[in-house]
Amino acid sequence: MRGTSLKNIVIRSALIMTISLVAVLSNAWAASDQVGDFPIRNPQSAIRNSMELPTGLDPIQTALKEAFAANVSGKMAQIAEQIPQKSPKKALLFSALIPGAGQIYGGKLLRGAVFLTIDAALLTGYVVLDKKGGDLEDDFKAYADRYWDVDEYLVWKDQYVSATGDTMLFTHGLPRDSAGEVQKTQQYYEMIGKYDQFRVGWEDYPDDLKSITYADSVLITEDRLDYMDQRDDSNRYLKRAGYVTGAIFFNHIISAIDAARQVSGSREEQARSERRVKVRMAVWEEGGEPFPALVVSKRF
Repeated sequence: MRGTSLKNIVIRSALIMTISLVAVLSNAWAASDQVGDFPIRNPQSAIRNSMELPTGLDPIQTALKEAFAANVSGKMAQIAEQIPQKSPKKALLFSALIPGAGQIYGGKLLRGAVFLTIDAALLTGYVVLDKKGGDLEDDFKAYADRYWDVDEYLVWKDQYVSATGDTMLFTHGLPRDSAGEVQKTQQYYEMIGKYDQFRVGWEDYPDDLKSITYADSVLITEDRLDYMDQRDDSNRYLKRAGYVTGAIFFNHIISAIDAARQVSGSREEQARSERRVKVRMAVWEEGGEPFPALVVSKRF
Protein backbone atom coordinates (compact mmCIF):
# COMPACT_ATOMS: atom_id res chain seq x y z
CA MET A 1 0.00 0.00 0.00
CA ARG A 2 2.79 2.38 0.89
CA GLY A 3 4.51 1.71 -2.46
CA THR A 4 1.27 2.31 -4.33
CA SER A 5 0.63 5.53 -2.39
CA LEU A 6 4.14 6.87 -3.12
CA LYS A 7 3.71 5.94 -6.76
CA ASN A 8 0.48 7.89 -6.95
CA ILE A 9 2.11 10.91 -5.34
CA VAL A 10 4.92 10.86 -7.87
CA ILE A 11 2.51 10.52 -10.79
CA ARG A 12 0.35 13.37 -9.53
CA SER A 13 3.36 15.60 -8.98
CA ALA A 14 4.66 14.83 -12.42
CA LEU A 15 1.32 15.70 -13.99
CA ILE A 16 1.18 18.97 -12.06
CA MET A 17 4.70 19.89 -13.10
CA THR A 18 4.02 19.00 -16.73
CA ILE A 19 0.92 21.16 -16.80
CA SER A 20 2.88 23.98 -15.19
CA LEU A 21 5.63 23.58 -17.72
CA VAL A 22 3.18 23.86 -20.63
CA ALA A 23 1.65 26.95 -19.05
CA VAL A 24 5.04 28.57 -18.59
CA LEU A 25 6.05 27.92 -22.20
CA SER A 26 2.79 29.06 -23.77
CA ASN A 27 2.62 32.24 -21.71
CA ALA A 28 6.32 33.09 -22.23
CA TRP A 29 6.38 32.74 -26.01
CA ALA A 30 3.04 34.49 -26.42
CA ALA A 31 4.11 37.40 -24.22
CA SER A 32 7.35 38.33 -25.97
CA ASP A 33 9.36 37.71 -29.13
CA GLN A 34 12.68 38.55 -27.51
CA VAL A 35 14.82 36.56 -25.13
CA GLY A 36 14.38 37.55 -21.50
CA ASP A 37 12.58 36.32 -18.38
CA PHE A 38 9.75 33.87 -19.00
CA PRO A 39 7.38 33.76 -16.00
CA ILE A 40 3.67 33.14 -15.82
CA ARG A 41 1.97 36.51 -15.49
CA ASN A 42 4.21 38.65 -13.27
CA PRO A 43 6.80 36.72 -11.23
CA GLN A 44 7.54 39.75 -9.07
CA SER A 45 4.09 39.54 -7.52
CA ALA A 46 3.38 35.85 -8.06
CA ILE A 47 6.46 34.27 -6.51
CA ARG A 48 6.18 34.33 -2.76
CA ASN A 49 8.62 31.57 -2.04
CA SER A 50 11.49 29.98 -3.96
CA MET A 51 12.45 26.51 -2.83
CA GLU A 52 13.55 23.15 -4.17
CA LEU A 53 11.01 20.35 -4.54
CA PRO A 54 11.12 17.43 -2.10
CA THR A 55 14.12 15.18 -2.54
CA GLY A 56 11.88 12.32 -3.73
CA LEU A 57 11.14 14.33 -6.87
CA ASP A 58 14.79 15.13 -7.71
CA PRO A 59 14.89 12.92 -10.85
CA ILE A 60 11.77 14.62 -12.23
CA GLN A 61 13.16 18.04 -11.34
CA THR A 62 16.45 17.33 -13.10
CA ALA A 63 14.81 15.91 -16.22
CA LEU A 64 12.39 18.79 -16.55
CA LYS A 65 15.12 21.36 -16.04
CA GLU A 66 17.31 19.78 -18.72
CA ALA A 67 14.45 19.48 -21.19
CA PHE A 68 13.25 22.99 -20.60
CA ALA A 69 16.75 24.47 -20.81
CA ALA A 70 17.28 22.74 -24.16
CA ASN A 71 13.96 24.10 -25.42
CA VAL A 72 14.83 27.64 -24.33
CA SER A 73 18.30 27.44 -25.89
CA GLY A 74 16.75 26.35 -29.17
CA LYS A 75 14.33 29.24 -29.10
CA MET A 76 17.12 31.68 -28.31
CA ALA A 77 19.20 30.34 -31.18
CA GLN A 78 16.27 30.91 -33.54
CA ILE A 79 15.94 34.49 -32.34
CA ALA A 80 19.68 35.08 -32.66
CA GLU A 81 19.59 33.82 -36.25
CA GLN A 82 16.91 36.39 -37.06
CA ILE A 83 19.11 39.24 -35.79
CA PRO A 84 21.33 40.65 -38.61
CA GLN A 85 24.96 39.74 -37.96
CA LYS A 86 27.65 42.36 -38.48
CA SER A 87 30.63 41.22 -40.53
CA PRO A 88 34.15 42.09 -39.26
CA LYS A 89 35.42 41.88 -42.86
CA LYS A 90 32.88 44.44 -44.03
CA ALA A 91 33.71 46.72 -41.10
CA LEU A 92 37.42 46.48 -41.95
CA LEU A 93 36.76 47.27 -45.62
CA PHE A 94 34.47 50.21 -44.86
CA SER A 95 36.96 51.86 -42.49
CA ALA A 96 39.87 51.14 -44.82
CA LEU A 97 38.07 53.17 -47.48
CA ILE A 98 36.57 55.83 -45.19
CA PRO A 99 37.89 55.95 -41.60
CA GLY A 100 34.99 55.70 -39.15
CA ALA A 101 32.59 54.04 -41.61
CA GLY A 102 33.25 50.59 -40.15
CA GLN A 103 32.64 51.85 -36.61
CA ILE A 104 29.33 53.43 -37.68
CA TYR A 105 28.41 50.17 -39.43
CA GLY A 106 29.09 48.35 -36.15
CA GLY A 107 26.89 50.74 -34.17
CA LYS A 108 29.63 52.89 -32.59
CA LEU A 109 28.58 56.29 -33.91
CA LEU A 110 30.76 58.43 -31.64
CA ARG A 111 33.85 56.31 -32.27
CA GLY A 112 33.22 56.47 -36.00
CA ALA A 113 32.77 60.24 -35.85
CA VAL A 114 36.16 60.60 -34.16
CA PHE A 115 38.00 58.68 -36.90
CA LEU A 116 36.06 60.52 -39.60
CA THR A 117 36.88 63.91 -38.06
CA ILE A 118 40.58 63.03 -37.84
CA ASP A 119 40.59 62.00 -41.48
CA ALA A 120 38.83 65.19 -42.55
CA ALA A 121 41.32 67.30 -40.59
CA LEU A 122 44.28 65.47 -42.10
CA LEU A 123 42.89 65.79 -45.62
CA THR A 124 42.35 69.50 -45.08
CA GLY A 125 45.91 69.87 -43.81
CA TYR A 126 47.27 67.99 -46.79
CA VAL A 127 45.38 70.15 -49.29
CA VAL A 128 46.55 73.37 -47.61
CA LEU A 129 50.20 72.31 -47.36
CA ASP A 130 50.35 70.83 -50.86
CA LYS A 131 48.79 73.92 -52.40
CA LYS A 132 51.15 76.22 -50.53
CA GLY A 133 54.15 74.16 -51.61
CA GLY A 134 52.88 74.03 -55.18
CA ASP A 135 52.36 77.79 -55.30
CA LEU A 136 55.87 78.41 -53.99
CA GLU A 137 57.22 75.93 -56.55
CA ASP A 138 55.57 77.91 -59.34
CA ASP A 139 57.10 81.08 -57.90
CA PHE A 140 60.67 79.81 -57.73
CA LYS A 141 60.45 78.33 -61.23
CA ALA A 142 59.24 81.65 -62.58
CA TYR A 143 62.05 83.38 -60.68
CA ALA A 144 64.64 81.03 -62.19
CA ASP A 145 63.27 81.51 -65.69
CA ARG A 146 63.66 85.25 -65.24
CA TYR A 147 67.03 85.50 -63.51
CA TRP A 148 68.96 82.46 -64.77
CA ASP A 149 69.88 82.33 -68.44
CA VAL A 150 70.57 78.84 -69.74
CA ASP A 151 71.97 80.15 -73.04
CA GLU A 152 74.49 82.42 -71.28
CA TYR A 153 75.61 79.49 -69.14
CA LEU A 154 76.12 77.18 -72.14
CA VAL A 155 78.12 79.83 -74.02
CA TRP A 156 80.34 80.47 -70.99
CA LYS A 157 80.83 76.73 -70.48
CA ASP A 158 82.04 76.22 -74.05
CA GLN A 159 84.39 79.21 -73.80
CA TYR A 160 85.78 78.08 -70.47
CA VAL A 161 86.51 74.54 -71.67
CA SER A 162 88.08 75.84 -74.89
CA ALA A 163 90.31 78.28 -72.98
CA THR A 164 91.38 76.06 -70.10
CA GLY A 165 90.78 72.53 -71.32
CA ASP A 166 89.33 71.89 -67.87
CA THR A 167 86.19 69.74 -67.90
CA MET A 168 86.39 68.67 -64.25
CA LEU A 169 84.30 71.66 -63.23
CA PHE A 170 81.25 70.42 -65.12
CA THR A 171 80.25 67.30 -63.23
CA HIS A 172 76.51 67.66 -63.85
CA GLY A 173 74.76 67.97 -67.18
CA LEU A 174 71.42 69.65 -67.76
CA PRO A 175 68.59 67.24 -68.68
CA ARG A 176 67.94 67.03 -72.42
CA ASP A 177 65.44 65.34 -74.70
CA SER A 178 66.28 63.01 -77.57
CA ALA A 179 66.85 66.01 -79.86
CA GLY A 180 69.40 67.51 -77.47
CA GLU A 181 67.18 70.34 -76.25
CA VAL A 182 67.45 71.34 -72.59
CA GLN A 183 64.39 70.24 -70.58
CA LYS A 184 63.23 72.27 -67.58
CA THR A 185 62.50 69.34 -65.29
CA GLN A 186 62.60 69.08 -61.50
CA GLN A 187 66.27 68.10 -61.81
CA TYR A 188 66.97 71.21 -63.90
CA TYR A 189 65.59 73.56 -61.25
CA GLU A 190 67.41 71.73 -58.50
CA MET A 191 70.86 71.83 -60.14
CA ILE A 192 70.98 75.48 -61.19
CA GLY A 193 70.76 76.60 -57.58
CA LYS A 194 72.58 73.74 -55.89
CA TYR A 195 75.83 73.40 -57.87
CA ASP A 196 78.48 76.08 -58.34
CA GLN A 197 79.15 75.15 -61.96
CA PHE A 198 75.88 76.91 -62.92
CA ARG A 199 76.80 80.16 -61.14
CA VAL A 200 77.48 82.10 -64.34
CA GLY A 201 73.93 81.81 -65.59
CA TRP A 202 72.61 84.09 -62.84
CA GLU A 203 71.88 87.61 -64.00
CA ASP A 204 73.84 89.36 -61.23
CA TYR A 205 77.00 87.26 -61.56
CA PRO A 206 79.91 89.68 -62.16
CA ASP A 207 81.30 89.69 -65.67
CA ASP A 208 84.89 90.04 -64.46
CA LEU A 209 84.65 86.74 -62.61
CA LYS A 210 83.55 84.73 -65.61
CA SER A 211 87.08 84.41 -66.98
CA ILE A 212 88.82 83.60 -63.69
CA THR A 213 89.67 80.02 -62.75
CA TYR A 214 87.11 77.93 -60.91
CA ALA A 215 88.79 78.11 -57.48
CA ASP A 216 88.81 81.90 -57.46
CA SER A 217 85.50 82.64 -59.14
CA VAL A 218 82.97 80.85 -56.96
CA LEU A 219 80.48 83.47 -55.84
CA ILE A 220 76.94 82.97 -54.57
CA THR A 221 75.05 86.05 -55.70
CA GLU A 222 71.87 87.56 -54.26
CA ASP A 223 69.75 86.21 -57.08
CA ARG A 224 70.98 82.70 -56.44
CA LEU A 225 70.48 83.01 -52.66
CA ASP A 226 66.90 84.25 -53.10
CA TYR A 227 66.20 81.40 -55.47
CA MET A 228 67.58 78.80 -53.05
CA ASP A 229 65.49 80.22 -50.19
CA GLN A 230 62.31 80.12 -52.28
CA ARG A 231 62.99 76.56 -53.33
CA ASP A 232 63.68 75.51 -49.73
CA ASP A 233 60.37 77.03 -48.60
CA SER A 234 58.48 75.13 -51.29
CA ASN A 235 60.21 71.86 -50.45
CA ARG A 236 59.45 72.33 -46.75
CA TYR A 237 55.71 72.65 -47.35
CA LEU A 238 55.67 69.75 -49.80
CA LYS A 239 57.58 67.59 -47.34
CA ARG A 240 55.04 68.39 -44.62
CA ALA A 241 52.26 67.45 -47.02
CA GLY A 242 54.07 64.12 -47.49
CA TYR A 243 54.11 63.57 -43.73
CA VAL A 244 50.37 64.26 -43.58
CA THR A 245 49.83 61.73 -46.38
CA GLY A 246 51.51 59.11 -44.20
CA ALA A 247 49.29 60.11 -41.26
CA ILE A 248 46.19 59.74 -43.45
CA PHE A 249 47.26 56.25 -44.50
CA PHE A 250 48.00 55.35 -40.87
CA ASN A 251 44.56 56.59 -39.77
CA HIS A 252 42.91 54.37 -42.41
CA ILE A 253 44.81 51.33 -41.16
CA ILE A 254 44.10 51.96 -37.47
CA SER A 255 40.43 52.67 -38.15
CA ALA A 256 40.07 49.48 -40.20
CA ILE A 257 41.66 47.29 -37.52
CA ASP A 258 39.63 48.95 -34.76
CA ALA A 259 36.36 48.49 -36.66
CA ALA A 260 37.03 44.79 -37.30
CA ARG A 261 37.93 44.18 -33.64
CA GLN A 262 34.90 46.13 -32.45
CA VAL A 263 32.42 44.17 -34.58
CA SER A 264 34.13 40.87 -33.73
CA GLY A 265 33.99 41.74 -30.02
CA SER A 266 30.30 42.62 -30.28
CA ARG A 267 29.55 39.23 -31.81
CA GLU A 268 31.46 37.42 -29.06
CA GLU A 269 29.63 39.43 -26.41
CA GLN A 270 26.30 38.53 -28.01
CA ALA A 271 27.27 34.87 -28.00
CA ARG A 272 28.19 35.05 -24.30
CA SER A 273 24.95 36.84 -23.57
CA GLU A 274 22.94 34.09 -25.23
CA ARG A 275 24.47 31.59 -22.82
CA ARG A 276 23.50 33.49 -19.67
CA VAL A 277 20.34 31.52 -19.08
CA LYS A 278 19.27 30.19 -15.72
CA VAL A 279 16.63 27.54 -15.11
CA ARG A 280 15.45 26.86 -11.58
CA MET A 281 12.61 25.10 -9.82
CA ALA A 282 10.34 27.14 -7.57
CA VAL A 283 7.07 26.89 -5.73
CA TRP A 284 4.57 29.55 -6.69
CA GLU A 285 1.68 30.55 -4.58
CA GLU A 286 -1.53 32.05 -5.94
CA GLY A 287 -4.82 32.19 -4.16
CA GLY A 288 -3.27 30.46 -1.18
CA GLU A 289 -2.51 27.34 -3.25
CA PRO A 290 1.18 26.46 -3.85
CA PHE A 291 2.21 24.66 -7.03
CA PRO A 292 5.58 23.71 -8.57
CA ALA A 293 6.95 25.60 -11.61
CA LEU A 294 10.08 26.20 -13.65
CA VAL A 295 11.48 29.76 -13.85
CA VAL A 296 13.75 30.70 -16.74
CA SER A 297 15.74 33.95 -16.66
CA LYS A 298 18.37 35.62 -18.83
CA ARG A 299 20.88 38.23 -17.71
CA PHE A 300 21.42 41.34 -19.84
